[in-house]
Amino acid sequence: MVRRHSDTAAFLTGGGNCSGLNDAIRGAAERALEENWNVLGIPHGYKGLLGKGEMRDLQEFIREATGHDSEPMALYRLPGSVLGLSRENPAPKDDPKKFRKNAERIAEVTAKNRIKIIIAVGGDDTLTAAQRLFEANVCVINGVPKTIDNDIKGTDQSFGFETAVEEGHYQAEGMRSEAETGERPVILETMGRNAGWIALETGRRAKADIVLIPEIAVQKAEFLERVREVMIKGRFPLIVASEGFPIDGKPVHLNSNIDPHGNHKLGGVRYRLEGWLNEIGLKAATQEVGYAHRFGQPTEEDAQFAYELGWTAMDAAVQGRYGVVAVEREGKITVVPLSEISGGRLVPEELYDRKLLRMREPPRHTPHRQLQRRTLASAQWGIDESRTQGTQDLR
Repeated sequence: MVRRHSDTAAFLTGGGNCSGLNDAIRGAAERALEENWNVLGIPHGYKGLLGKGEMRDLQEFIREATGHDSEPMALYRLPGSVLGLSRENPAPKDDPKKFRKNAERIAEVTAKNRIKIIIAVGGDDTLTAAQRLFEANVCVINGVPKTIDNDIKGTDQSFGFETAVEEGHYQAEGMRSEAETGERPVILETMGRNAGWIALETGRRAKADIVLIPEIAVQKAEFLERVREVMIKGRFPLIVASEGFPIDGKPVHLNSNIDPHGNHKLGGVRYRLEGWLNEIGLKAATQEVGYAHRFGQPTEEDAQFAYELGWTAMDAAVQGRYGVVAVEREGKITVVPLSEISGGRLVPEELYDRKLLRMREPPRHTPHRQLQRRTLASAQWGIDESRTQGTQDLR
């Protein structure tokens, strides 16, 4: 690969695993290479930016992951991130001394590697850290939002969500079969810490009888009454519940461990719901989607969406626009300041039917509309859509 440019772009992926990460890297890398920039991979998110790992040419990371190819196109619909991930927080708000120390280290690392722009792909925690680093003049950075939870404010949707819902839907259909043949209620626990978008959309596609989400408190008596209503109609209920659904006003924690961003490990709500059913003499089958939401091959739509976001974040840097994040707004891919991005995009109460305990209406963004809008976005930004086609399905 020819190198004729003195500028260097470096890419990192932070937070949890998410389908589409490699496609976001692919988009950013291809835009950088169009300008003959050097492209570096930062290993393990912000850990690598703090010098805890060797930065290398992105081609080396790709070759190690694929075993043969080193071109960005080899990342098309490849699950995970070839750069690795971490939940390292380089800019803790409650520890100014540590932040100053980290800032000095990051400045050294970026200067040593002659990095002009960092493209950070991550969720609320990753992008909040990016904003703090940029505003403190520690490094020049642009962002790409990702989260399977779809709970980032400032963008209409995040890549990874569609793939997460597809996996949830697949497992929900299997659970429905168990309800019918095993003649018992079934409970599917999805991811969703504070926002119930995954459970809600999974439940809609699978025509679940009950969907429980973090935003809506449902008492045991309400839940059991709805179960009875379903069974009176001659079927055993399919129940989809977010991991963050509160029991007695509190989310269910697996343990007392807390990650570097202050988040507890959630899980086990399905067992608490099973206990409620046991109280009225019902035995239930339970299942957790878990990490299968995160590590699958991205759908073609997610791959295209992630690619365009990565491409756009890097394109902004080429044009001299820094401290921005690529987002989707009203059907178009654009950039906005990092300060406009935050977590906490919750399911509005009007979407939830309190009587039936499930979604009242479909969400604004259906897969068909998303694909239509992003085709238009591609045309607007001059992206060659042929780059998102033509590689082998990994399944």
